[in-house]
Amino acid sequence: MTIKALWRTCTAILALLACVYVGGTLIDHYQDLKTFSWSGAQWLLVGMCSLIWVAVLILSGINWAWLLEATGQKNDRWSSVAIFGISQLGKYLPGNVAHHVGRFVMARGKDMSVAAIGRSMLFEVVLSFLVAACFFLLGVFLFDLGMWRELTQLSNLNRTLIFFLTGIVVSLVLFRDRLRIWAKHYLAAEVLLMPPLRPLLKSVMVFSASYLALGCVIDLHARFLFGFESSHWLWLSTVFSGAWIVGALMPGAPAGLGVREVVLIATLTPVYGETVAVGLSITLRAITVTGDCLNFLIWSLWRSVKRGQI
Repeated sequence: MTIKALWRTCTAILALLACVYVGGTLIDHYQDLKTFSWSGAQWLLVGMCSLIWVAVLILSGINWAWLLEATGQKNDRWSSVAIFGISQLGKYLPGNVAHHVGRFVMARGKDMSVAAIGRSMLFEVVLSFLVAACFFLLGVFLFDLGMWRELTQLSNLNRTLIFFLTGIVVSLVLFRDRLRIWAKHYLAAEVLLMPPLRPLLKSVMVFSASYLALGCVIDLHARFLFGFESSHWLWLSTVFSGAWIVGALMPGAPAGLGVREVVLIATLTPVYGETVAVGLSITLRAITVTGDCLNFLIWSLWRSVKRGQI
């Protein structure tokens, strides 16, 4: 068994255990959650939050169109947004890569070059992780993130991690010429070219707005669905960013299913209590799944209308 297959198997087991934990916790707190009776206005809020997620997806699709242009690939912006939106349902398949594969295949159907598609998606993934990491670190140093703050203290484990990362940086510096030769041998020259600074900055702004929007969504749920009085939208944005990173790194967890919820429950419980933390993690998953499906339907219909099939 290869390392990649082993990692995928291990993360699939972790995802399964996480789902079992979340399910068990939900059952334990089901009676407490039933005490939160929602009116029509609160259900309207849930629908509005799903539309916020749709807006985030559309903005992310526009961002991909910008990155394609930055790599020299001419494209119809809304067709690119449609490809992005339709492919997103693939993330619910095991492996966490089907949405990337689907987008690549559909983009090739529009005669986009392999190099441009690959570079644009690479920069998209890298920037999304970098921005999420920055938000997470912001939360670590500005807010009390419970167990995460303890993990950032300079313990023996973290000293080892620092030395390990330092070793990687030193190795990259010492062997940069050999690495450059290796990269040129195995990668197309176009892949090594950086796009202009402006689209990269626009991407950073898009991802920042996305994480902030999800923090606001969780805050709205806490205040208007579960009766929590205080607002913690910025802190919640940093918490979601960390949970998103953990979920995204688990290829065995489709769309971070189960894993993201466990991280959110563990982090939100000290502030909201376990019952509300469970409710927030479940309602967030519900609105993102609903938004993904709605976005898929919107752009599938758009493509059908454009082709004259409706």
